[in-house]
Amino acid sequence: MPAAKQMKWVQWDAVIADVEAQIAELNTALKTLKKIRSLGANVGVSTGVWETGASSVLEPKPDNNATADGDIRSDAFFRMTIADAAVKYLRKWADRSPQSTKTIIDALARGGLRGKGYQTVYKTLVRRAREKNDVVNVHGDWGLQEWYLPASDTAPTKQE
Repeated sequence: MPAAKQMKWVQWDAVIADVEAQIAELNTALKTLKKIRSLGANVGVSTGVWETGASSVLEPKPDNNATADGDIRSDAFFRMTIADAAVKYLRKWADRSPQSTKTIIDALARGGLRGKGYQTVYKTLVRRAREKNDVVNVHGDWGLQEWYLPASDTAPTKQE
């Protein structure tokens, strides 16, 4: 009897999110190229740098939520809930690595949500994990569900 093929789990939401992000980047590049084309003559490439006579056309747009050194801007979480700000922090600055509650509190403070206590943030994340299932507690630290394989529908059986 042939061996059963192992089913490979694919995180479709993560794959779709990655493709959508790539499409957004390509759309931005396309808009930039169209802008360069609309500037007319004197557009060329020299030593790998675009020269247009308008120096701001291809200057990279700064991340509106990060400082020049990549740190969190002081208003990055302005008017956000604790849970939404924590998810945003994990998505943009955690590098797919679970973060402690204390680290998240410090990040929220840097982003404008100051004075949030440990119990408040912890309980908020527990509630968010239960209600929206987009954050997970990983041995005491917090990560995003999209970083991990989906849980099995059946519990492992005990071998006797």
